[in-house]
This record gives sequence, C-alpha cells and structure tokens, in this order.
Amino acid sequence: MAQPSLPKIEALAPVGTEIGTSLSKRVGAIILLLAITGVRIRAVFDLRLENLQRVSEFNLYKVTAYSDSRERYFTFTTPEAAKVIDIYLDYRKRYGEKLTPKSPVFRDQFDRNDPASVHNVTPLKLRTLERLISRSIEKSGIRTVERITELHSEEGKIRKNVRLTAGFRKFFDTQLIYAKVEPRTKELFLGHSIGLDDNYFKPGEDYVLHEYLKAADSLTINEENRLRKELVELTRKNSILESMEIRHKVEIEAIREDMESKFQQIVAKIDIAKVN
Repeated sequence: MAQPSLPKIEALAPVGTEIGTSLSKRVGAIILLLAITGVRIRAVFDLRLENLQRVSEFNLYKVTAYSDSRERYFTFTTPEAAKVIDIYLDYRKRYGEKLTPKSPVFRDQFDRNDPASVHNVTPLKLRTLERLISRSIEKSGIRTVERITELHSEEGKIRKNVRLTAGFRKFFDTQLIYAKVEPRTKELFLGHSIGLDDNYFKPGEDYVLHEYLKAADSLTINEENRLRKELVELTRKNSILESMEIRHKVEIEAIREDMESKFQQIVAKIDIAKVN
C-alpha cells in the first residue's frame, strides 16, 4: 500500500533559512504543525505559548489543544517541527515582539520596520489561516486552482476528495497506523472519544510520548533530518564494530601469549626430562 504523500515544506516556504520572510516562516510552521500533531485547524489559531511545553530530552514540544475547554487533550511535535516553530518565534523576538506565555503561537502579519505593527499583536483568525494554507499549496503547485464552470458548480464551490486541512489529519492518522501506535492512544492524539475507555484508559504522559515516538521518523517531512539520524546510527554501529575488533585483537593476543607461555613450559619440561 502506497503511503500518502505530503508536500515538502521546502516547496511551501523556505523555513529555517534567512531567505524566508516572516510570512513563509509562519506558513511553514503552521503546515508542519498540522501535519505532525493531528490537531484540527481550529485548534491552531487558539494556541498560546503556554500551550507549548518543551520536552528537552527529545528536543520536541508537548502541545495542549483546546486548553480552556472540556475538549482539552495533548499531542506532540517532532524535533523537526519544534525547530521550525522556534525559528518563527525567534524571528518575532528579533524584531522587537515581547513574547509571553499568553502570546499567540501564530499571529497576524506585521511590518518589521514599524514598531507599532510589531507590538500590536492579533492572533490569526480561522479564515485567514485557511486562506494562507490554501494559497501556499496552490502556489507550490501541489494543488491546482479550478475555476467554476457549468459542469463544476455546487453553490459556487468546487469540492475536493479530501478537504484541504483534513488532509493533514489523514496523513497523521495514516503514519500512526503504519508505525503501529496503540489504537486507543492514536485516537487520543486525534482528539477522538474512545467510548467507555474515556473513563478507564488514562495512560501516563511517558507512555503516550513513547507511542508518539514510534511514528516520529515517518512524521519527519524533510528527508535531510532522517538521513542525518541514519548517519548518526551508522556511526554508532561502526564505533561498536571497531571496539569489538580491538577487543578481539586483545583477546587473540592474550590467547597467543598464553599458548606461547604453555609451549615454553612444555619445552622446559621436555628438556628437564631429557637431562634426567
């Protein structure tokens, strides 16, 4: 079964480089967050910095969605996504915005040369968020713009097989299935009810994080990150082989010396026997 593909982040916005504008950094961070957390788009514009909790051991974020409602639940980012979010936040700080726990994770566009614009922070609205994602994907060539014709009209809308933002959740869900994430935990990542288990299944955060990490590689969009991880693993294995080789050489030398010692002892005994 072919895995569903997701547009490369580089094609949507040159995040992580100084070439990127504040707009591209923001859009890249939004798209990556949607793709690797499974949150619905309406949860994104409501996120505050206090809803991002750094997990230093794995260099990623724990994300709490709908923190002020009964729908509250948490999920995680990949290290790649945490880095992209940090780049966007650092961009805002670099131009004078004072970030606080109550600051929105994603804000309106601002003029970096206008202090008033920088400090007048307004959270992104849902319609703006959807429009940004749609335009970025169309601009990248991932999705083409279709004009309404007589053959294509349903109250002025052209329907797609998968709703734009729902496609990110479908991608996330599929990657968790391939990674064999525990089914009930997978549903928790998607903010779904699990029936009676809502009252009885209360996994600890460490367990949930462990389940998420099963899919972390599959959720890493940029191939460079995955290749770098593979390089680190190959280097580790090579070091183990080298240490085994050194240890074996030492063991072989010890055996050889022991054999030589025993040989000399036997020769000495033979010489003594001849004399006697």
